Amino acid sequence: MPEFRCTRCRRTVDLILLENAAGCPSCEARFGLLDGCIPNFVVDPSAPENFLGSMFREEAAAYDDRVRVACEHGFWVLEQLKAKEPGANGRGPGTILEIGAGTGQMTRALASGVQFPYERLFVTDLSADMLRINWRRRQPGEPEAKIRYAVCNSLDLPLPDHSVDIIFGMDILHHILDYPVALTEFVRVLAPGGFCVLEEPHRGAFEMFRFLCGVLLVTDTKWPFTGLTDRDRKQLQGWKSHLYNLMSADDRNDLGFLEKLDDKYLFDPDVLKKRALEAGFDRFSECNILYRPELRIPYAPMIRDNFNGLGLSKRAMKLLDRVTAELDDTIGQQMLRYFPVNTLFLFWAAET
Repeated sequence: MPEFRCTRCRRTVDLILLENAAGCPSCEARFGLLDGCIPNFVVDPSAPENFLGSMFREEAAAYDDRVRVACEHGFWVLEQLKAKEPGANGRGPGTILEIGAGTGQMTRALASGVQFPYERLFVTDLSADMLRINWRRRQPGEPEAKIRYAVCNSLDLPLPDHSVDIIFGMDILHHILDYPVALTEFVRVLAPGGFCVLEEPHRGAFEMFRFLCGVLLVTDTKWPFTGLTDRDRKQLQGWKSHLYNLMSADDRNDLGFLEKLDDKYLFDPDVLKKRALEAGFDRFSECNILYRPELRIPYAPMIRDNFNGLGLSKRAMKLLDRVTAELDDTIGQQMLRYFPVNTLFLFWAAET
């Protein structure tokens, strides 16, 4: 098997393929094999640092139906990144690492090599269930000799120091409780001049959602005279309070509150920049891949989709439509700058 860094003895080795396991020739550690070929470096899935929500375990098969992110999104993200971030175009074919690859929304785009050619691609996830689905979705034309899959924790990557040129992750960092440690690990594996691209929730979007919850609650009067039922009001107030508590817990670094949540962080770029520099990155930047001032992009459907996930009544959704219709278009366009599925945070390693 290809060269890995053993997560037990920390030596860089060629794993030996054994019966139903991959073995380290240095310390004789054994790691399970997924589908007979994918090494599983997560020795104790029940350990706190390996916590996974149910949507990433037994519900993994239904994940794509729940999040509704098509693989085409990955291709579009890479295309926009290359077009809008000149610094992303400077590296030739090398080694790419995908963290939190999940069921493959970004993997298929990376594996194609269209936007970012590679000599080797490592596809990783903490969830064996998610990665199994990803691996089974391999497409004809993907160069399997260059692609390796591995189950691992981003806090302890099974790759040698300075061996990766680019790291990609889609909606992964906000699931990691001790994410500053993960940032340090990314610095360790990145080669000089390499960079890390993470698509993550931006706090500004959720501040907008909190604001809209408040608008709906204030402008509505008791049902049935307008739009909200008692359940609607409970759902809106609950979501508004949850978002506030989540942001406050992040600000005060309350890991006890965040520990058991699937979505742990709504990233403030200023805080993320500070922690990136503390981890050893040379610089930090943002790349918004949706905001286009010259176009009037309808933002109301995006807002509607998020609120619809609360299970609000039809009357409440009609009230939301009336409220968003009254919003000045400039406010809506500003919101698009921070819409969570379309914000890229870039972390740059030093050149030397």
